[in-house]
Amino acid sequence: MQPYIILQYPYETIQVALCSHGKILTKVQEHKFNAIALTIPHIDSMLKTHNIALKDLQCIGVNVGPGPYNTLRALLTMANGIHFASGLPLVGLSALDLLSDEYSDCNTLVIFQAFADHVFYQFKMQEKKERGACSIDELIRIIANNEFLNTGSRTCPPKFSTSLDTSPTRSGTLGTNDNLARTNEGWISGMTKEESFLALGNGAQLYQKKLVEAVGDKLIFPDIIPAFNSLETIAQKTFEKIEANQFETGYLKPIYFEDLTKN
Repeated sequence: MQPYIILQYPYETIQVALCSHGKILTKVQEHKFNAIALTIPHIDSMLKTHNIALKDLQCIGVNVGPGPYNTLRALLTMANGIHFASGLPLVGLSALDLLSDEYSDCNTLVIFQAFADHVFYQFKMQEKKERGACSIDELIRIIANNEFLNTGSRTCPPKFSTSLDTSPTRSGTLGTNDNLARTNEGWISGMTKEESFLALGNGAQLYQKKLVEAVGDKLIFPDIIPAFNSLETIAQKTFEKIEANQFETGYLKPIYFEDLTKN
């Protein structure tokens, strides 16, 4: 069965799931104000319901951020405590990579809120990645001056439903175009745009208007911008780590502002 637990903190809630072979068996979500006290009881309840002992788990997979520091740190402390007490292996996964990987056929720019007017970000084009943390105005300057990955023209077929209008418009958003070609898999095949990146994350939601006004020719926004990666993505990526025997050699540490500004 190869069961394992996954945890993440998408800003307002904490999500916990019991998984096997990349699929979620059961999951629960709690508001962040209650979640820390209830996470261990939720894990215990999941294991008892499925007649699984803690020692039978393969690992705990955790989204280590970046994100709001205090709750994220508390969640990782909890996972580290389980690891210390039981020897259960740990898998740490970056929220920037997880959301970007959900759109692996696109050039992506993931933007997460940090604090005040600051953001975490990651550009990704094919196998190249560049991440950092700065003010939103500094990120706009970086985009405007092409001070990031080598950019170029590339077809971008994100995994949207064929029922959505998702063609690029002059504003940089994804809007209406009845002539847009769609493939049988439901991917959009008409989105080639010079030096364009698909903007994702709650920071892209928050600063969409400002980004469109300043650098809308370089970015594309889905009609519904995903704020955070899905729990299903963590389930799959953790399973891939299990299969590759890639576990943490020490304790989990949160990715935070200072870590990214050092890059």
